[in-house]
Amino acid sequence: MKKLSTIIAFILVSINAFSQLLPKPTHIVICVLENHKYKDIIGSKNAPYINSLADSGTLFGNYYALTHPSQPNYLLMFSGDAQGVINSTPPKGFPFKTQNLGACLLVKGYSFKGYSEDLPKVGDTIVSSGDYVRRHCPWVYWLGKDTNQLPDTVHQPLTAFPHDYDSLPTVSFVIPNLYNDMHNASVAVGDAWVKKNLDSFVRWANSHNSLFILTFDEDDDSANNNVVAIFSGAGVKRGFYDTTHYTHYNLLRTLEEIYSLPYAGKSDSAVAIKDCWIKTTAINENPLPINSIKISYQPVTNSLFIEAANTPIQKTEIYNVEGKLVYSNPSPNTLIPLDENLPNGMYLIKVFTEKTTFTKKLFVGK
Repeated sequence: MKKLSTIIAFILVSINAFSQLLPKPTHIVICVLENHKYKDIIGSKNAPYINSLADSGTLFGNYYALTHPSQPNYLLMFSGDAQGVINSTPPKGFPFKTQNLGACLLVKGYSFKGYSEDLPKVGDTIVSSGDYVRRHCPWVYWLGKDTNQLPDTVHQPLTAFPHDYDSLPTVSFVIPNLYNDMHNASVAVGDAWVKKNLDSFVRWANSHNSLFILTFDEDDDSANNNVVAIFSGAGVKRGFYDTTHYTHYNLLRTLEEIYSLPYAGKSDSAVAIKDCWIKTTAINENPLPINSIKISYQPVTNSLFIEAANTPIQKTEIYNVEGKLVYSNPSPNTLIPLDENLPNGMYLIKVFTEKTTFTKKLFVGK
């Protein structure tokens, strides 16, 4: 029998139709590259790694940046509004006080950081330093202590990107420098950089309820701003989607809906990206308070031990993300065996008691 070394997480599901909601990754990492149209990347022999991500994850063929040049696109992606910025010169009037992704996450109790290659030090607002440029790091324009503003600590050098991915913020951006983001160097250089710096996280994300997003700020002003957008990670279907027109507004709206955030700027009129997720079957339930449920992993017997306070358990069922029943125990036995028939991934565990039922997400990692 194959032993499982880790049960990654248990999250209470308190919804009536799980299949109607977006999944909720524990961590999302977004990497933004520069100034290349979709056709420069997809199918190019110079971008083997990015094409491998497109092949194994979800590739959006009808995804567009919103304007030119770079700086307003980053602002639109982060706040749904260009904040009056129309070029690459330093904006006036910052720190801004408008709604933005980072501040909304913090208010909700989540975490946010941006990791920028060659940033001289934490919280530095310098315009440029070597191949680092501030205009590719939109959160900098909200650093402050007022409404909707962000602490200096959200602006981190890339060297601070954790090796222990469990310690990542809820949402983070990774911004290569001007050389490695394909702005000043080749597609091949940027592709190799993404593989070297982020492939380990991408592989980890698939078994740890996390998501990697890769996109570009804008095209080279030759293809109506059609750029690459790829989702890769847990709960993401492998496939190609080009029937829906998506933009940076839709990406922002998706992040907002995942974490139940207010809609910033023009994301309020956008729709979330919903056609790339592995669908689950709706499970109607009446969850018990989380402190009345205890689930623990028993490594000696390679099993789960389930306790429900003050209420006998009658049976237990486990479903995969497609809604298929993969385990059923019609007896009150609360010791649930785990073996090779339950591979890495996300499941729904449903426990029936005398008075009610409860459902939790179960993430299994070996």
